[in-house]
Amino acid sequence: MNTKWKYLRRLLKEKPNVSLDKTTKIPRLVLPRPLYIWEFDLGITKGTSPGSEDEGAVGRDEIVKYFLSDFQIPIIIEETSFEFDIRKEGKSKIGRMSQLDIERTLKQKMKRLAIEGNLEPSSLFEEPFIDEDLIFNRFSIKETLSKKCLVILGIDVSGSISDIERVIAKSLVIGLIQFFGTNFETTEFYGVSHEVSAKVFGPLKIPKSENPLYILDSEDANPIREFAKIQGGGGTSLYDFSIKVRNIANKYKNYSRYLFYAGDFSVFSNDLEVFEKTLFRGDPFHFYGIIVYDSESAFNTFSYIPHNSSILFMGREIAISNNVDTVNVLHWIFKHLGKIGRFNYAQNR
Repeated sequence: MNTKWKYLRRLLKEKPNVSLDKTTKIPRLVLPRPLYIWEFDLGITKGTSPGSEDEGAVGRDEIVKYFLSDFQIPIIIEETSFEFDIRKEGKSKIGRMSQLDIERTLKQKMKRLAIEGNLEPSSLFEEPFIDEDLIFNRFSIKETLSKKCLVILGIDVSGSISDIERVIAKSLVIGLIQFFGTNFETTEFYGVSHEVSAKVFGPLKIPKSENPLYILDSEDANPIREFAKIQGGGGTSLYDFSIKVRNIANKYKNYSRYLFYAGDFSVFSNDLEVFEKTLFRGDPFHFYGIIVYDSESAFNTFSYIPHNSSILFMGREIAISNNVDTVNVLHWIFKHLGKIGRFNYAQNR
């Protein structure tokens, strides 16, 4: 990816009249695209050959600048996100004795006695207070909106998933952290990988900021960096994954809950039943973003799919074609992941 942008910058410098608008009349440029050469700025070690270790996906800056502008994930506010807070709102001459401001009341009595010419220690502490002296704190109940969300990114890393499919799924780490970290006050982020068994990485607590990706450089992000390195390669099952993800969701009842998942769903039918019953039915999540590395027929076994879902069918062509433009694939994913409905990667058809 970085090679592409360096080439592009050099091209624009040498030929300032070249336009990159969608409506340009300049013939489409074929940029150099070395196979499997990627930058994934989460501490991944570059592999020496395809399959030895993920050589990353796309760098942070590239995703934020070139892909996130098309992200259309809905901002969903959980009904229980409203919090109530009791705050002081000034003073009052009327109130309960539990609200009495003793210090201000004593000063008020001193002022009155001074005006009366009777400000003596004995009068200050022995004479009773009158209504004019009493000052009460005034309180009010404030309703505030606490935008908190749970984001889970699940990826299938079994042997049926190709290097490039795994890389595409991991690229979502950067996009999701940037998107949710700028739209919610608090984001709890989990990565969950699975083969036959599932591994949970996180949570990473992300406070709202203009550039939440900085948190990836902290020690708190170690679990997510490990998630970005995981390779897998064995058999696959959705049972353990479904149970662990549902257990995580149950811990965040007052949060807006998002589940993103990328896999081929090449598992036994009873695993698919567990996935549907545990993660789809009952809507434990407020939004589902699912990337299916197979044809649409592989997903039709489900009898129920939540209405608030975005289903992206990629097909296996991206795994077996030497001509696949991964940048184009990522752009398509970021553009459609968030739209409600089913979508097919038309470039494969």
